[in-house]
Amino acid sequence: MGTATTENQNTKKARVYSRGTLTYTPMQLVKLFICLLVGGFSITFINYVQGGGLFTLSLNAFNTSPVIMGIVLGSIPAGLNMILCPIISYRSDRSCSKLGRRKPYILMSVPIMAVAIAAIGWAPYIVNPVADMFNLAPDTVGKILIGTLVVIYSFFNMFVGSVFYYLYADVVPLEFIGRFNAFFTLVGSATGIVFSFAVSHFINDYMPWIYTAAALIFFLGMMGVCLWVKEEVQQKPEESLTPLQATKNYLKECFASDKIYWWFFTATAANEVSVLCRGLFNVLFATEELQISKDVYFKIGGYIGPFILLLYFIMGFLVDYFRAIRVYFAGMILVIAANIYGYFFCNGLTSYIVVAVALSIVYCIQNSSTMPLFVDILPKDRYGQFCSAQALFRSVLMFICNAIAGTTVALFGYRFIFVWDALFTIFALFATFMMARRWSQLGGIKSYIAP
Repeated sequence: MGTATTENQNTKKARVYSRGTLTYTPMQLVKLFICLLVGGFSITFINYVQGGGLFTLSLNAFNTSPVIMGIVLGSIPAGLNMILCPIISYRSDRSCSKLGRRKPYILMSVPIMAVAIAAIGWAPYIVNPVADMFNLAPDTVGKILIGTLVVIYSFFNMFVGSVFYYLYADVVPLEFIGRFNAFFTLVGSATGIVFSFAVSHFINDYMPWIYTAAALIFFLGMMGVCLWVKEEVQQKPEESLTPLQATKNYLKECFASDKIYWWFFTATAANEVSVLCRGLFNVLFATEELQISKDVYFKIGGYIGPFILLLYFIMGFLVDYFRAIRVYFAGMILVIAANIYGYFFCNGLTSYIVVAVALSIVYCIQNSSTMPLFVDILPKDRYGQFCSAQALFRSVLMFICNAIAGTTVALFGYRFIFVWDALFTIFALFATFMMARRWSQLGGIKSYIAP
């Protein structure tokens, strides 16, 4: 009995999980998951504020043109991402502070971002006094003030957005990475539902308080991560390459090693650009062209969310069975079809709901296969390097296309969002076909090895 008891005690003591020098008991691992998922909720919520239409509505309240919106909300963030993300990632990997590699960047940026977000909500209340003080038109002051706050937010968001997703890769034990990603996706989808319903109920009367609540959620969530998630303290790495040598090696491997990567970068970047117009102007298409009220617009997204969440789980099994590249290809065909239908038949509330449901389904099919496609195509030993190269390629394309998106919408109206999506998805479909052909030449399903 004594021996058995001792063995049981040793077995219990042996249940310790590790990542590098970090170790966790099962309860500590649960706490780690909760902290990171709360942080994921807060950063996803604030991303919905940015990309879910609130920034657009705030600028539109001061009669900002679609071109200016495209530049402020799209081109400038894309340009900042293109320049800063590689630098921040490089420096973060080599940071050796007592707090770890990632948390110093979060601690530095989050308070400023939270203040900027709250200030955007309350900006309309100070526009008229400032306009009177300087003898300027209120619309001019509003555009400058909100545009400046958005740019400040976007600048510091580069730091948080670049390092937060590296943090959980640093601290979560490898045997739990897959499950954590599944929970993270679930939290992200649930955040969208919460955001849609919260905004739909309070958008008309409490816009400043929505921004303030978002700022508090973001600040408290990210500060909780910094307080309770422990990072390894890294030793300063030895640099074997000069910055110039490292840059040359990076560019050669990512952009000059095999054409499959060019097709991969083109396909995935074009698909992200394809939803650019919809992300910027869908709320205005629905509320101004179709005369759908703002609260109904956000409620539609909230009601669709739970069904799409269920579909994501189903698609996980289908992607594994049919392979990511096939599902990705099929998803693009369906996206094109849904946009063609939407362009010709989306003329009122009922047809808008039909199109919104259809697009949500086809985007889910496509998006569920995107990350598995990255894993299937890119080299395992240089995965992060090639992901950053894809992000750089995408940022260049986004930087160019954001202003073009605003210009085309100004010329052709909000309904052009369907044309934009269809055209770029057709281009992405061609690039995916070329990528798949090269993939087959390199072994395909049975024996593909990333070059």
